[in-house]
Order: sequence, then C-alpha cells, then structure tokens
Amino acid sequence: MLGSYKEVMWPRLVANKILRKSVGSNNFVADFPPDADQKLLETSGLVDERPSFNSKSILFDQHKTIHLNYKVFVSTWNVGGIVPDDGFDMDDLLETHKTPCDIYVLGFQEIVPLRASNVLGSENNKVSSKWNSLIRETLNKKVVTREDRDKGINGISQDFKCIVSKQMVGILITVWVRGELRPYIRHPSVSCVGCGVMGCLGNKGSVSVRFRL
Repeated sequence: MLGSYKEVMWPRLVANKILRKSVGSNNFVADFPPDADQKLLETSGLVDERPSFNSKSILFDQHKTIHLNYKVFVSTWNVGGIVPDDGFDMDDLLETHKTPCDIYVLGFQEIVPLRASNVLGSENNKVSSKWNSLIRETLNKKVVTREDRDKGINGISQDFKCIVSKQMVGILITVWVRGELRPYIRHPSVSCVGCGVMGCLGNKGSVSVRFRL
C-alpha cells in the first residue's frame, strides 16, 4: 500500500519541483475573503446565539425552525478556448428573462486552449476574470420579467456577489448568490483533482466547491 502511495505522489512532487507551481491549489477568488464570514455575521447581528441544549431549549428551537426555499440555477458550457468579447451577451445562458434565481452555479470547460504553455505555465487568470465580469454585469443589471412587464413594472436592479470562483487550467467554476444571502454563507472551499499530464496536471481533472448556507 505504501508503494502505491509513493507512485501516486512522485509525479505530483516532480511537477511541483520542476514547474514550480502548486498542482491542485485550494486558493480561490471571491468578492469577500473567506475569513470575513464570521465578521459579517457579527457586524450584521446575525450570530447564532441559541441557548444551551436541554429539554426546554430543544422544544424552544423546534418552534423557531423556519424552512426557506431557494432557487438554484446550474449550467455548464464548453467554450472551446474562445475568449468572449466585451459585449458578449449572456442573457440567454443565464435566462435572465425569467424570474431570477437565488444561487447561480456556472461551470466552464476549455476557457483557454489546452496547449503546453497553458498547461505547464502559470494560470491565465485574465480569461476567468473576463468571464466573471460578464457574469457580474449580466446578473446585476436591471431585470424585467414577463410578470413585471405585464404589471407595468420597469424592473428591479439585482445585487449578486461571487462567493467562489476557481480556475484549473481550462476549467472554471464560479458561484454567485444574492447579496442578502451573502452574510449567511459559511466555510466556502474548493477541491481540485488534476489527472492529466504525469497523472496530476490540470489539463484533465475536476474542480468542486462547497459552502454552507
């Protein structure tokens, strides 16, 4: 078992030494730093101060339980290494003409061409930043749904925040939530698994995200 473990780790160690890059880094981009979660809750007065668990408090908590339903939009797209133009229209992809969702989870494949310079070189964050800028612009513009149009309402400006955005070579996953939900987002994290060149580089693999709401 130890021998097989060394066989798995050896290519990863070689890649880290030769390429001087961290394979499968758990760092990610967000509108707020991860350690701001507790500070946001404290400053907004949302810290959970429930009483200690005894028979009375359990009964008390049962009466306080509130169930909320959230709409989640999930989509994935292989863009074939094409960088979007500044005026690229993402309304159809995000379906903004419909009632906006509370959480958007978007996955992109091949946001950069899978050539050696992108796989072995430093991460090209300009492309992922471009996609995130387009997503921000699309989600946060004034939306007029069919229901609003029928009622003569001009639309309501949205406020979406990016809580996690992670790129691994050509893979990009980005998660956006409504601004009012942001203080309730806890412990965002990412996990990357590269299984491409040398069995560990990110030209093939997966990126997963997790958070608590």
